[in-house]
Amino acid sequence: MNEKMILSPELLEQIIYGMENQGEIFCLDVEKLTVIPKNQKESDDPEELRYLSLPRWTPADGYNIMERFVLSLNNPLYRSRLRAILHSGKGVFRNFKDLLKEKPEIEKLWFHYKSRELRSYIQEWLDSFENYRNMMTLGEAKETLEELLLSDFLFLEAPDHHREGVRVLDRKVLEEAEENLPREIRRVKSPYYHFMEEDSDFIAAESPEQELAGFIIFRQEGFSAVITNLFTIPEYRGLRVAEELYTKAEELFLSRGMKRVLVQGIPANSVINHLFTENGYTPRYVTYEKEITPDY
Repeated sequence: MNEKMILSPELLEQIIYGMENQGEIFCLDVEKLTVIPKNQKESDDPEELRYLSLPRWTPADGYNIMERFVLSLNNPLYRSRLRAILHSGKGVFRNFKDLLKEKPEIEKLWFHYKSRELRSYIQEWLDSFENYRNMMTLGEAKETLEELLLSDFLFLEAPDHHREGVRVLDRKVLEEAEENLPREIRRVKSPYYHFMEEDSDFIAAESPEQELAGFIIFRQEGFSAVITNLFTIPEYRGLRVAEELYTKAEELFLSRGMKRVLVQGIPANSVINHLFTENGYTPRYVTYEKEITPDY
């Protein structure tokens, strides 16, 4: 299926139901454009790009929408009462809904606000998947060519002749990511970035010309592996180098008896996001950014 997915009202309702259902895990059948229980998938082959795990949704996410809605209210009485419920610490969701029923016009505002917020969130999730799928499925001929090209690459565990190049690029990538942060929070954010140390483990991708094409850096902490950078040099992107680096790393983790993998400090993009989420990772920290200007 190459057509762009349309987020119809029916599909939106199905996705929201699946997201908010705490008793069962659902996924989106991209081919049939319907939401189904995960255990009803016809295939578990991730290469098909047919089944998409629904966006993670927790009570905390629902609470955040309620909080933003209260801040947007122009009615001072109900804004104050709803805020008191949000800060009460018990029975928040039930009491919130019960109070809205007292004022049908505000309840309608809430339903409209929640629907708009969720539609925007889900549309962004679908767009991110579309970008990823377009990069991964550019046609059978191109994919075959990519596989042939990738077969000429070597994936080497901590080669000495690439160690310095990996170390320099690692620092450059993370420093550039940190430079994009506001100056006043760089000192707070910097501990999340871990530069490569002398004893760090890494796997390097080497091109047929024996040039560094990409790398994945990690360290072992007990039975856990912590990935601190995954990077492909721009001229080698589109050849699935990052995916192969991840696969080789996971094989290595398993051979060393590691049972858990954490990803820490990697600058995000749609390909990286889907690479990890579609391989079963759960996001723990998400950063959103927006520039604001005075309204005058």
